[in-house]
Amino acid sequence: MTARVDAILGTFRSSRAVAAERFGPLSKASYLVTFATLTALFHVHLECLDSAERGWVAGRLDDVREELYAMFRRMTQPPRAEVRRTPGRFAGIACDLLTFDGERAEARAGREALRGRVVGLDDVLRSGTSPGTYLFCLTEQDELVLYAVPLSYGDMMTGAVAGEFTVKHTMLPEEGVAVVCAGEIHVAVSPAGAPGVIVTRASGHFQPRASAELLTRDHLVRRYGMRGDAVCLLSHPGAVR
Repeated sequence: MTARVDAILGTFRSSRAVAAERFGPLSKASYLVTFATLTALFHVHLECLDSAERGWVAGRLDDVREELYAMFRRMTQPPRAEVRRTPGRFAGIACDLLTFDGERAEARAGREALRGRVVGLDDVLRSGTSPGTYLFCLTEQDELVLYAVPLSYGDMMTGAVAGEFTVKHTMLPEEGVAVVCAGEIHVAVSPAGAPGVIVTRASGHFQPRASAELLTRDHLVRRYGMRGDAVCLLSHPGAVR
């Protein structure tokens, strides 16, 4: 296991050095390399959840998560005026309920075009198509809706291309439904069949706060019986330990 993790990290360092030199240290390419490394380490982490190597692997995973989070913070755009934050409660916990007041016609058209291609996590876990990376929204109705990212991880930074339009987080929930968290979710399944996920709050439209990731983790544990140490959160150190 140690040799496997060392190989992943070695590839990460060399690949990110190339990406940084060619495109810049805060480029989409550099983010892509770091996210891809995080997912590779996460799969190793799921394999050794109940082994003596768990703590060491979790530490290496958290190191890369911290690097990704530092990049995310520096790349995040200023808050958008179109985002409306309404105080509310989700599963009994105080939170922001997020709605996006701009681009309503575009969101409505995109929602119609995506009908039938937006799925729930239950569908993903039943289908056996994991691992996979998805755009996601956790709604005030306690539903996690997903859209599969069909191309590279880099497409997640601006939305995934589907046909002739760009998929945005605003197109995933039904019209009029507020969002608790939105971002990217990477779904994996351990060799024993137990699911695990990486959750980010990388949504340029909704821009949820870090606390929204914790609410997403609570949802995953409560609704899907996931282990807390099988959920890696972008903004929270030690979440997988």
